[in-house]
Amino acid sequence: MGCCSSLNIVQPPQQLLQLPTQELTIRKNERESLFAKKPLQKIVESFKREGLQKQLSIPQLKRALHELGLNRSAMEEPDNPLFKYFTSFEDGKLLDLTKIITSAVLLSTSEIDKKLKVLFEEYKDNNDRLLKPGNLRKMVLDLFVVSLHHTPLLAIGEGPDKLSSEEISQYGESLSQEEDKYIEETYKVLLGNSEDLGIKELETAFSEHGEVSRILSSSGLREFILHKYKATINL
Repeated sequence: MGCCSSLNIVQPPQQLLQLPTQELTIRKNERESLFAKKPLQKIVESFKREGLQKQLSIPQLKRALHELGLNRSAMEEPDNPLFKYFTSFEDGKLLDLTKIITSAVLLSTSEIDKKLKVLFEEYKDNNDRLLKPGNLRKMVLDLFVVSLHHTPLLAIGEGPDKLSSEEISQYGESLSQEEDKYIEETYKVLLGNSEDLGIKELETAFSEHGEVSRILSSSGLREFILHKYKATINL
């Protein structure tokens, strides 16, 4: 599933690919998630208002979820997919706010330019107008890690439209067999010959490499891997 764009991005046609059953199940659950149903900017504002220094406590998370209209009780039920999903972002005793915002971008149906603006603001250094190579690499790394190992957790559960934690883990591992290679190649394509990127340069990089724009949605990124690196994937 790609995302809409108001940029002039042309994605090249791909051969039809039969998606794995795990992928279809994960996609269904991602489409039904909070982040897919709420405006991206509202989600970002709610989380940033509660967060501090790019971290978020569980009480702060509950307040942000309440503001977005979600029952906070989900974060009190360890078997709830949302609990498993959000606690997967734990970094010590707190949650990694940058990765949570990145997941909101990946699950959002917003236009590509809006997604890029959120990512640019999140990954550039404070008071800086440019995205430095190290920050760009971290952004690409997080897009892959979140899409492969975090958002699929929304599908955990029992029933025909759910997957076990083992099935999700195995699927993520199968797609990430050469994860470092995927990340490095994508990073180099986006950076090109630049020393750093402003927001316009970042938009241009995605516009010039339409296929790479698929990494701005979680399902699109996984399909990007399935298409581009299918010879190395053992499902």
